Amino acid sequence: MLAEKLDAPVLNTVNAKGVLPASHALAIGGSPSLATVRAAMAEADVILAVGTEFGETDYDMLFIGELALPGRLIRVDIDAQQLARNVRPELAIAGDAALVLAALTQAVAARQPGAGAVRVQSLREQRLGEEHYHPEFAALFAAIQTALPGLILVGDSTLPTYYAVWQYETQQPRRYFHSATGGGTLGYAIPAALGARLAQPDTAVAALIGDGSAQFTLAELAAGVEAGLPIAVMIWNNQGYREIKQGMLAADIEATGVDIFTPDFIVVAQGLGCKALRVRTLEQLQDALRDSQLQQCPTVIELDQSDFVSLPAGQWY
Repeated sequence: MLAEKLDAPVLNTVNAKGVLPASHALAIGGSPSLATVRAAMAEADVILAVGTEFGETDYDMLFIGELALPGRLIRVDIDAQQLARNVRPELAIAGDAALVLAALTQAVAARQPGAGAVRVQSLREQRLGEEHYHPEFAALFAAIQTALPGLILVGDSTLPTYYAVWQYETQQPRRYFHSATGGGTLGYAIPAALGARLAQPDTAVAALIGDGSAQFTLAELAAGVEAGLPIAVMIWNNQGYREIKQGMLAADIEATGVDIFTPDFIVVAQGLGCKALRVRTLEQLQDALRDSQLQQCPTVIELDQSDFVSLPAGQWY
């Protein structure tokens, strides 16, 4: 593997989680949006960027500002036009990522291992001390993964998935993806989770979606009932569009259209033919997740935000 041959730390964007197992000694984890990770990127002599758009939702989720890359940048992308967007490289390589990395692995000389892992361990410790690291979300993600080891988790634009950007890690690729990158499509997680279970019928699949987002595509669960798909849909309920509301208030804008009507998701889900329940603790959530995989239909699990995290007034991450 190229990273091991170069003894080079590896940083993933959201949709690349698990490409290098999170437990690997060279896997930084976290996110390029974190201040400590961005500082490490700024100190690097060379960065090899493979298949990344350098989009804002991957590199500035926390609104720190423009990404500083004073070192040499090499970009690899199968789309030649993408190589010149957002951040211009010193060297651009248009090609299939697997083929380019295989060729580079053959071409480079091996370095003495050890220093890379030391740097990674230091970065891991630093990012755990970041102000945006939230232990209650770490506990939530650990509970989900313990209940359904190796699951595919599909996220929407909701509070837990923002924290998942830098706190959720996987051991395999294609085990986590969400819509809180790019356009941030609301309602994405439910149909995406149904599709993931159809594509991977032997793998546990769960969706993580907000109460506002869920109202866009909740009726799609009827398709899951018809197809007999045992997915879990966790609805994170904070009674409205809290992120948007906090952004409005912070900008001294009247909060309009954000305190929306919240339906009884349990009744609606049951009416669609799903199993549905509310949980108040991580232990209840784990039981519900395990049970969801024994059903022949989707299971809707409602989590009230106040039962699982405590955030200062006005803070959404």
